[in-house]
Amino acid sequence: MSGLAPGELSLSSARVHYRRWGTVGPRVVLLHPIGFDLNTWRLTVPFLVEGYQLAAVDLPGHGASDKPAGADYSIPSLAARMLEFLDELGWEDASFAGSSLGGGVSLAAAIRAPARVSSLVLCNSVAFSHGLPRWLGQLGQLPGMPFIFGRIPLPVMRTTLRFARGGCASVEKDTCERCTRYLHSQDGRLAFFRTLHSLYGSALDDMAEGYEGIRCPALILHGVRDPLIPLKHAEQLATVLPQSRLVRIPGSGHFPQEEDPERTGRAIRRFLDETLVGAAD
Repeated sequence: MSGLAPGELSLSSARVHYRRWGTVGPRVVLLHPIGFDLNTWRLTVPFLVEGYQLAAVDLPGHGASDKPAGADYSIPSLAARMLEFLDELGWEDASFAGSSLGGGVSLAAAIRAPARVSSLVLCNSVAFSHGLPRWLGQLGQLPGMPFIFGRIPLPVMRTTLRFARGGCASVEKDTCERCTRYLHSQDGRLAFFRTLHSLYGSALDDMAEGYEGIRCPALILHGVRDPLIPLKHAEQLATVLPQSRLVRIPGSGHFPQEEDPERTGRAIRRFLDETLVGAAD
């Protein structure tokens, strides 16, 4: 329990919901953005599944995973839970592929347990506190926001997600419905705001001090039309991570795994094939 704020609970006992594909080959954990769930990877998985073992996870506080009230939903805490998740699967190590919040969790896992993270795929990842949209943090602090978010109508959710995609990509109906249901549920909404508040805490500043020590190969993917995390922050991350490469996804916003799953999936597949050839099952 060390490191937790007074009244916060560890996520160690939180049940994690996930889906798996494949039984042989290198192992890959897929992590989603805040407010989403494992379905964000559904269009990308077909490009990755052959020859790999995949596990797409609902992070604690999201999807069908447990959402304990009062839990520590900080990025380091989520990363610690994902490393415990490897133990539950019987996986000694894995590549971590994370989108947005999931990218930050992947970075934290690589810092915490470098021997267990064989490579990183960071898709429009959070990485630096100055790279987060300031307005979103301020919005999350306004009184009454949980009440308002709990009544957000489907058309407003669609407009919000379209904005996050750079305003140029349509949004699937089931994606809008899943995100809306999540915020309409009390436990999901409370977990969302605890995660959001933690995201704007000190964790990213603390983590950034350890980026230069990450030695595993890293692929940084970034939709160039992202209005939430501008491309320049991905470029900064690429200069800090020693074994990284940056691939820009033209025409995509914050969720290229959904907006351009073929280009994104093929880029991830090439990277995994190049870096994990010969990895043990």
